This record gives sequence, C-alpha cells and structure tokens, in this order.
Amino acid sequence: MLNQESLIEDITRRAHDGLLSEAHGRARETYAILEVLSRRSRKNVLLVGYTGVGKRRIVEGLALAGMQGETEGLLGEFRLVELNLALLAQGGSDHEKALSSLVKHLRQTRDIMLFIPDIDLILGPDSGELGESSVATLLRPTLIRGDITCIGATTPARYRNTLEPDTTLRKAFEVIRVEPMTEAQAYDVITVIRPEIEAHHDVLIADETVRAAVVLSERYIKHSFLPGKAIDVLDRASSRYRLKKLAKDRKPELVDDASLILLKDRVSPHDVRKSIENVVGFEIRAGYTQEYWEELSAA
Repeated sequence: MLNQESLIEDITRRAHDGLLSEAHGRARETYAILEVLSRRSRKNVLLVGYTGVGKRRIVEGLALAGMQGETEGLLGEFRLVELNLALLAQGGSDHEKALSSLVKHLRQTRDIMLFIPDIDLILGPDSGELGESSVATLLRPTLIRGDITCIGATTPARYRNTLEPDTTLRKAFEVIRVEPMTEAQAYDVITVIRPEIEAHHDVLIADETVRAAVVLSERYIKHSFLPGKAIDVLDRASSRYRLKKLAKDRKPELVDDASLILLKDRVSPHDVRKSIENVVGFEIRAGYTQEYWEELSAA
C-alpha cells in the first residue's frame, strides 16, 4: 500500500548516514537560501541554474549543515525531504491519496522542508501529465498560501517558459540564481572533493588530471556546465583507470591493447581525454598547455 513516506526521499537521513558532502564553492547561494527560509513569510526558494551547476548539491549541503547544527539560531532543527517525481508520474488513486496525506502532514509539521527537483514538471502550464494531475492541484495553492516550506529547482529556459509567466505562483518563490563556475573556481572545488573520488575508486588523481578534466570538459562538453561536467568526467576517468588496472592484474593479455596501457601510476589526463571522447563521440586534441592554465588561474 502506497503511503506518504513512499513519495519522499529523506535527504536529512542521508546526511546522518554520511552520504552527503558540503556544497563547496556555493556559500553565497547557501546564505541566500538561509536568508529566505528564516523569514516569517514567503519562505519558498526557487533555484534557477543550468544543468551541472550543482543545484542538488546546494540542497544536500543545506541538509548536511542542518544536521551538523550549523543553522542553529536561524532554522532550528529541520528535516529536508525530496519529492519523488518518478513515482508520482505513475499516477493512480493510491498516489493521489498518498500525496494528499503528505501535503496535509507538511502543513501540520512546519519543520519539514520539501525539495522538488525539476519543479516545472508539476507546476508549469505545459508540464504534461504531472502538471495536469492532482499533483499541481494539491501543491499549487498550498505553495501560494505559504502553508509549507519548499525548495524548487529548474533551469533558466524552463523557468522563463513555465513558471515566470505565472505571476501568482512566481510571487510564492524567491528566485536564487546559481551561475556556472569559472574554470578556476571549478578546479578549487574539485581539488577539495578529490579525496572522495579517490576513495571511491581506490585510485590517485594528479593535479594535472583535475586541470584536464576542468579545461577539456569546458571546451568540448556543451550540454552541461561547471563544475558538474568536470566532476562527471573525473569520475568516468577514474572508473576507466580502475578497470585498466584490474585488466593488467587479472588479464594481462588485454594490456596489449594500446587503449588499456597504464601510462602512469595514477589517473592521467589521457584517461580524462578518452572519457570525454566517449561522451562527445569524436577524437579531441591532446589537451592544453601549462602556460594556458597559469594564465587562467591568474585572471
């Protein structure tokens, strides 16, 4: 039987379980969210930013900060949960009853904040099945009245096309822009989280490899933005290196393949370049010069 807990994923619980990281490099956005959430009224936030800028990471960082007591004096104790849009998309009477129960519970328990990724899918006028269902019917007036606290996320294009024209709904949210990071900023952030990637893959990652991930992803991957695309590339490159290492140890005959040769004792820019080629579907240039990076860092 579907219930209200089935419709949410507990972000705060993940923070308690040690599964979340800080939103490095996003202090400005985090402070802006805290300023809105600590108000007496109009406490809904809408994060607007391109794919890859880290909207979800900011929300997860907020949950982690709350769990660690860093928001004490502003928000007190709170629980941050995410609405499961994939489950809601299935529709049906059970889903409607569960959602109605969830909304009622959120209205009564004001220390729970609801995170809705891709919020335009359920509140936009042209949002398809989700927007035409009872999801929007239940949530829209609740958000407009300020009966619950919500953090939504969407992209600039979706915001302009679906939410911004709706004057009444727009007034229910404080828009916080999340801009893409510069290459230098992304490098600083990835340097901080590099140990997490290394620990997950049991590899070592050189500074030059992080630089290659940032510069080459920005140069060749156009459908996403920093720092997300560079983090994804570094994750892919680390996975590629680990597989090569296993092949070398367990199936030495495969190392005759030039693509499996271990060039260094750690993840290299070569692994980054090959990973990006798999994403974009064509061969790319070898990389960038040290002089280029020094100029970039000094800018």
